[in-house]
This record gives sequence, structure tokens and C-alpha cells, in this order.
Amino acid sequence: MYLSLNWLKDFVRFKQTPEQVAEVLTLGGFEVDKIEYKGKDLENIIVGQIKTIVSHAEADKLVVCKVDVGRKELLNIVCGARNIKPGHKVPVALAGIKLPNGLKIERRRIRGVDSEGMLCAEDELGLGEDHAGILILDKEARIGQKLNKVLGLDDIVLDISVSPNRADGFSIIGLAAEFAALSGQKFIDKKVTLKESKLDIRKQISVHVQDSDLCPKYTARVVKNVKVRPSPMWMQSRLRVCGVKPINNIVDITNYVMLERGQPLHAFDLAKIGGQKVVVRKAGQAMKFVTLDKEERHLSAKDLMIADSKEPIAIAGVMGGVNSEITKATKDVVIESAIFKPLSIRQTRQRLGIVTEASTRFEKGIWWDLPEWASDRAAQLISEISSGEVAKGIIIVPAHKEVKPTIIKTDLNYISSLIGRKFTINEVKQNLESLHFKVAANKDELKITIPSWRQDVKIPADIAEEVGRMYGWNNLKPAPIYAELNPKVLPQDMEWENKIKAILSSAGMTEVLNYSFYSQDLISLFGLEVKKHYRLENPLNPKQAFLRTTLIPRLYDNLMKNYQLRSEVCIFEIGNVFNKSKEIMPTEIKKLAGIIFIKSSKNGNYQAMYQIKNIVATITRLMPAGSVTYKTEEDGKINVLINKNQIGQISWLLPGAQKLGRPAAWFEFDLPSLINSINIKNNFQPVVEYPEVVHDLTFITPKGVNYSEVVEAVKKINSLIVSFEGTGQPFEHSEKELCTTYQIVFQAPDRTLTSQVVDSLRREVIQLLSDKFNMKLKK
Repeated sequence: MYLSLNWLKDFVRFKQTPEQVAEVLTLGGFEVDKIEYKGKDLENIIVGQIKTIVSHAEADKLVVCKVDVGRKELLNIVCGARNIKPGHKVPVALAGIKLPNGLKIERRRIRGVDSEGMLCAEDELGLGEDHAGILILDKEARIGQKLNKVLGLDDIVLDISVSPNRADGFSIIGLAAEFAALSGQKFIDKKVTLKESKLDIRKQISVHVQDSDLCPKYTARVVKNVKVRPSPMWMQSRLRVCGVKPINNIVDITNYVMLERGQPLHAFDLAKIGGQKVVVRKAGQAMKFVTLDKEERHLSAKDLMIADSKEPIAIAGVMGGVNSEITKATKDVVIESAIFKPLSIRQTRQRLGIVTEASTRFEKGIWWDLPEWASDRAAQLISEISSGEVAKGIIIVPAHKEVKPTIIKTDLNYISSLIGRKFTINEVKQNLESLHFKVAANKDELKITIPSWRQDVKIPADIAEEVGRMYGWNNLKPAPIYAELNPKVLPQDMEWENKIKAILSSAGMTEVLNYSFYSQDLISLFGLEVKKHYRLENPLNPKQAFLRTTLIPRLYDNLMKNYQLRSEVCIFEIGNVFNKSKEIMPTEIKKLAGIIFIKSSKNGNYQAMYQIKNIVATITRLMPAGSVTYKTEEDGKINVLINKNQIGQISWLLPGAQKLGRPAAWFEFDLPSLINSINIKNNFQPVVEYPEVVHDLTFITPKGVNYSEVVEAVKKINSLIVSFEGTGQPFEHSEKELCTTYQIVFQAPDRTLTSQVVDSLRREVIQLLSDKFNMKLKK
């Protein structure tokens, strides 16, 4: 939210510096992110008056102007614009200065004529995008005056972060009231004085609300015989410094009142409303609708619309339509001021990808009496600025509904105990009444009536917070905390989770944290079923529409964003997945997953897989000896089993990996099952007294041979073979073959093995691998 200090002075006569104003608001809970000094880049642009215009003798499209800028002699300026006339007052950039767009103005000769400056268009001054002609200033502008003074752009603006629960903070008047209370100054409450004509509004327009849940309140006013033209310079300047582009006086007034009062308004051309009837209803069916920005929007049946007797004319609370917009030909105006359900506005806005000042305020919530108050203010300004006649009365739907104010009961001890300081009744009353709360006290008991615009104050703790804010949190004396401090013991599963993170980090992996959502594109890419996913009713964006059932797609997304920047990407994540269940809520399971991609390596095709294998082996060594087995599926994935129950998978088959140029290996485990397996008590196994015999064998292996099948087949030969594992990384022997080294361990529990026995078993292994897998011992 932008707060213009010039605008703030309409409501508070303050003398503090901008820095002091920012400090007061920040300490009061309205954090000021930045102080912007507006108009400094226009200080050297001055007002000039065109005295004469003659055609350029050497160029048909140029004219030569004599311009009075307050000096003894008139300036000679060559210009190409066609919208200027003698007597016009215009912005003049003199030779030697720089424009806001960086262009340096120099005295130069243009087609034989000296030009001593430049007449400026709107876009050249950074005031808009219009380059069709020179900016024409008000007649009241004084010759030689600085342009930033004329336009009211010599302003200081505070960029304020307003918390979502403080809807009243999204208005100049709301921030002014807060500043007045926080700084102990008087708030100037300006009354709206509205002169109505004898023309009855009910003869001009009717309003019908078909869905009162989505539109609890709708008001309409009519102003007749308006003159649509540019709004006055003071209004344009206030809109500009607050980030709003001026359009015309009618539209500018609706935006001005929205910024000032916090109530979004919309103006319709009465002549374009079919049947002189406004209907608030759902779209009813999917349709296309062209909004004011000339974009064609695809609406759903649930979107709330403002319609006439024939068709929709606006997307409620988001944006109007071109079929009812205000133009220069508009004579009669309908002012809409309403309350819409925040959730409905947010869902429509997010689905359409539109963010407007109006939708932002509707999403935060509008207090009950604000629509009439803002509508009266807009009608007042339209009658004053566009010479319009305000029809008698205002249409309010529902007509006779009262909303009772919130009343909170609390006591002095409760407030003092929460804040940490002893307050008196008078202090509490003074602090709360400065915020326009009504306080009734009976000894230490308090009965507080909350103003309607403070929708965030609902419970006694909120009252204590308001007292603390007004007193000043920075004024509280620091005091030590007196409490018994006992070291917390982490649950065992959390301890193991931290140990697993440490193992992965020491292996060179980096932990990432992703959102728990992904897109339908990722679901399709990984061959998952959409029907097995929960779709969010209100996603942040279309790419986060489904709750994840696996961690791998999001890790793949991380990989695709980083693989071109790094030679290696080694990442892991621990997080919940959400599986469909028969219950209302999904079944949440915590998973552990990781991806490794190695770009620059002679054996990059296999290095990532072996690195994953080694990491998984490090984790599974925490489990009871002999309990972990591996089983390769037909699709190439390797299932990790603990006592024949699957707890995870390893693979180097990653969808979309062809973009990477090399395979990327991944693993995913059910974390609770993994931790429970670690916690299984190891059965005692006595140390074998007799020595083991270790041999390393390198085989030329056809590509595609199943590693787990090889290991299982060798172990079945004889119980004296206690271990058979691959070591190191395989490397290519030929286009269709790999060289793979295995370590085989022989050991007997009751004797020392002779060389004859070992050699015999060794020959059996070599023969089996040759016959069954076509693996040849490398000489």
C-alpha cells in the first residue's frame, strides 16, 4: 500500500519528518519498506507557453514553436506533435538537462532551424505510455514553474506492508486514523456533503441479487449528465504517486475513492445496461468475456458476474467489461459499491490470472457500512468534477439489514498480564478510544464496542494487543524470563531422521524443500494417474493444483532448473505425500527421496547409479545383517526389501531425462518403514573364529544384466560364499559390454578353508556366470 504524505495531510496536520512518520507506523504494526521521494527527476522540467507555431520550411511533418519560459527572449523549439496550439501551456526541457528516460537534451540544428529545447510527451516524462502528442497542462500553471510542483508530484510516498488481517490499512483514511492515534494527533474526519436532484434513482435502474451468499450487499447510485474528460491535475498526480494510471475523470474518481476509503468501486455507462437492470448472478455456464484490458477471459459457471437483462457486463470484484465501459460519449453513470465474498473473488482472480487493486481489497474483506460511505463520496466528486446531477436516493440490497457491532468483555488484569505491564483503567480507555473503540468500565471490568472497520479484533487477546500497540512495544521495559528450562528429548524417529540427513549430507547431497503440490503435466510425465490425486479447490496457480503422491517429480523439476548450471546435481528431500483414502482426509506418509545427476564423467551413464547405490548401501547397513535384499522389476526399477517387505526403490530411468544427455539416478523410501527397520533388534551372531578369503574378479558383462539376479545366483552356489558384491564403477568395454568388478568372500564357521576348496568354488562361480549370464572373466 502506497501512502502519499501530501494526501495524509488532508486528515492529519502533522509536522514529523517522513522518517519519523515511517517509524511511528512501523512501530505500530504497519511496516514501512521504503520511502520514495517522487518528482525529483522532473525538477528541471518547467512550464512554457506556446506563443506562435509556424510550419518548418524544410520538413512537412515538423513545426517551429516560439515558447515563453519566463526569460527575456522566447525560445525557438522544433516539434513534430500535432496536438499543440498557440496559448497551450506545455512541459519544456531546456538544453543541458536529462529526461527521466535518460535522454539528454541538447541545443541542435534540425533541418536548418535551431532548436533550443524540447516539448515533452507523457511517456518522455515517465508519467504514462502516451506518445501521441505533447502533454497539455492546466491553464492555471504559471510560466517558468517547475513541472513537479504543477503536477503535484513533489510528494513523498511510503511503501507499506499491510498485514492481511488489517483490511482498514488498505486505504489512506485508515492509515491516517492509525497514524493519528499512534502519534497522539487529531484525526480530521471530513464529512461528505451530497446534493441530490429531484430525479428518483428507482426510475433509472433496478438491482437484483440472485446469490446473496456471494454478494451480501450491493449498492448503486446514478449520476446524470456527466462530462467525461481528463480529471484535474491534483487528482491525476495523487493517483500516479500511488501507482494508478489516470484514465478519465469518472474512472479516476472511482480509483481515487478506492485508495482513499478502501472500497473498490465500478462505474457503468447507464445507456449500455440492457433493460436498465443490474443482476448479480453466477455465470451459469462456461463462457468467454472481454474485460476492460481488451483480453478475452474464459469464465467458469461458478464465477460471480454483474449482468444486465441480456448478458454479463463485469466480473464481480475483479474487472469490468468493455461492453459497459465509460467513454467520452457517456452521459449517465451507475456507481457500483458492493461487498463480495472474499473466497469467491480469490478463486476467480487466481484462475483467470488477474490481480487488481479491487480484487486485493475484496479478498481482505469489506466492512458493512463502507459501500454507502464510499458511494456517497464518489457521487460527490463526480458532481463537482464532471458537473453531473446525482439522482435522489441510493439502492441498497438487502434494504433493511443491520449488522450488530462486536462487543468484547475483558478485565484489566488480563490485559496487564498479557502485555507484562500494570495498566490503569484510564490508560486502557485512552489508548482504545484513540482508535475509536467505545469503552464502558465497571471497576476493573471492561465492555468494549469495536468499530465496524476493525474486523480483525474478535477476542480479548486482540484488545490487549491494541493497548500494547498504542502504548508502544518499544516502551516496555525488558525483563528476564523466569521459567524452568528442561532439555527436550527428540522422539526416536526424529533422531533417526536427523541421522539419515547427516549421512546424505556427508555423501555430498543437498537437502531441498519443495511445495507439496505439482502440476498435471508432471503427473502425466511420470505416468501417474490423475484420479489417484487430490485436486486443490483453490490452488496458488495451475502448476500447484494437485497434492503429490511421490517426491520424485518435484525433485526432477529442481534438477531441470539446475543441471545446466552445475556439473553435478545431488539433492534429496524428506516430506509428506498424500494418498487417497476412504476417509475425508488423505493418508499422509513421510518419504525420503533423492536424485543424482553427473554431467562430466567418462562413466557418467553409470556413475550416478553407483553413487546412489553406495548411498543406499550406507543407509541399509544400519539394518540387521542379511535382512536387506534387492529385486529388479521388468521396467528396470530395483525394489529394496527388508525381510521381503518393500520399503523403497532405486532407478536410473527418469522420465524426460533425454533432455539431460545422461541418465539421472534416483531413490525413494517410505521413511517410517525405513526407520522401523533400523530399529529392529539385531540377533546376536558370534564372531567367526576362522579367517575369510577375499578375491576380486572382473567380468566382461553384457549391458542389461540384472545385478541383483547375479548376486542372488552366486550366493546360492554354496553357503561358504558369504558375500558377493560389486565394487567400484563399471566402465565400458565395448558398445554392448561393461567391465564390472565383484568382490567375493569365502568363509567357513568351523574350519580354515584350503586353497583347493576356494579354487573349486571360484571356478564354480565363473562357470555359473558364464553359462547363465554370458559373463566372461577378464584376463
